[in-house]
Amino acid sequence: MIRVANNFCIIETGANHPPLHWVIVPKNGSTYVKRRLNLPSDGTITDFFYYNSKNPGPNITKNGPSPVSALETIDVPRMVVYREPIGRVISSYLELLKTKNVNPIVDTSETTRRLKFYSFKDNLEKSFDFFLKEIKDIGFYDVHLYPQSYYIKKIDLFQHLIDLVDLDNSLNSIFKMYEIPNKNYTQVEKRFTNAGDSAVKNKLMELIHSKPEWKTDIRSLYEQDFNLYERIKERNENNIYS
Repeated sequence: MIRVANNFCIIETGANHPPLHWVIVPKNGSTYVKRRLNLPSDGTITDFFYYNSKNPGPNITKNGPSPVSALETIDVPRMVVYREPIGRVISSYLELLKTKNVNPIVDTSETTRRLKFYSFKDNLEKSFDFFLKEIKDIGFYDVHLYPQSYYIKKIDLFQHLIDLVDLDNSLNSIFKMYEIPNKNYTQVEKRFTNAGDSAVKNKLMELIHSKPEWKTDIRSLYEQDFNLYERIKERNENNIYS
């Protein structure tokens, strides 16, 4: 059984707006959003925290209401970033290969090092094949593997459902709408872009589309995320929220 804390950030807004709740989904652009907000992105913040946009440093804390109860009972605007499931699986795979211990509660790096997909990391095709097989066998053992549907349980809770491919434009609009101080794209993009990762991601995407069995495995593992992605796209196309 996987127990998931719906990580979220309460962002102070301009005087005429209620605070904005941002639900943080791993591998869905959270590092970039944190950098836009000038928040730590090194894993030192892993649970509930409060962000005062006018003075971010002293106001970061893990003390606060239960994320789940706050999400469902407090009438505030909420935003979340969603992502096309195959691209997210690729990003999760590459994240695990880094074997970084950024979670002070559960360190999964040693588990990763014992798995075959890590042992064959220099052979991209063989490594990713083992990755899919081992995740099917042992489950989502790391937070970066958790389905998006664990975090985005009710899409009607969110006024702002942001597609990762349009992250920057959406953030610009939201920050302007709620009068939230932030860094702009040019101030953070050099730290955010990784050309090496991009090349590997493109290669893996090509391999996945050439291997029906991989696509079948990914859809089986993340069936709820594929369904969620389609429902969100449909809702956004219908413009339920402006």
